[in-house]
Amino acid sequence: MKFDKGLSLLFNIFFSAVIFVSVPIHLSAQNTHTLSGIVRDSLSGEVLIGATVKLYKDTLTLKPLRGAYTNKFGFFSIPKVQKNSYILSCGYFGYTTF
Repeated sequence: MKFDKGLSLLFNIFFSAVIFVSVPIHLSAQNTHTLSGIVRDSLSGEVLIGATVKLYKDTLTLKPLRGAYTNKFGFFSIPKVQKNSYILSCGYFGYTTF
């Protein structure tokens, strides 16, 4: 059986490229976290269903990086958040956004 050196070199380059690309993706995925919690009225303690929770890079950014709505239990979850400092904003109809 004859072995083609050109094909072998192409395979090695392709295999090396796949390993090189997949390692940084795998490592960056380990540095993400899930931000979750429950939104409640501060006076009554009742959960707020359908509240919007938004994550901003800083106070000057108008467009949120990620966001979520609370469910029927007042729970929200924002996955794949990298470790950093953020501004968290919560809004609900009839309440002041903070």
